[in-house]
Amino acid sequence: MPSWKIVIADDDDDIRRLLALSVRSYGHETIEAVDGAEAVELVLAHRPDAVFLDVLMPRLNGFDALAQMRSLGYEGKTVLVTALSAANADQLDAGVSPDAKLAKPFRRRDVERCLAQLITG
Repeated sequence: MPSWKIVIADDDDDIRRLLALSVRSYGHETIEAVDGAEAVELVLAHRPDAVFLDVLMPRLNGFDALAQMRSLGYEGKTVLVTALSAANADQLDAGVSPDAKLAKPFRRRDVERCLAQLITG
């Protein structure tokens, strides 16, 4: 896999750090954000190859952050990370589809599959 720069946004410190650690274990660089608004700022500043967005975050949820990123010209790969059921997540949908979804709780191999899907797809 080529090395990518990836923003990881989650308001839960433990989950964000665990996901970042897993992503870095595959040779990728990570930049961490604590909420959706910070994720938008970091994506615009760093133009990463991909961004992982928790769905439920303060200031901007993952769907709204994704919609804002797209409206501001971000064309990188996106992953929504959630423990919500599909029906509950769909209620927050801002009309912009991610490239992939990662269900919580995730395992290292789930992250590996998600990264492979982003890179090859």
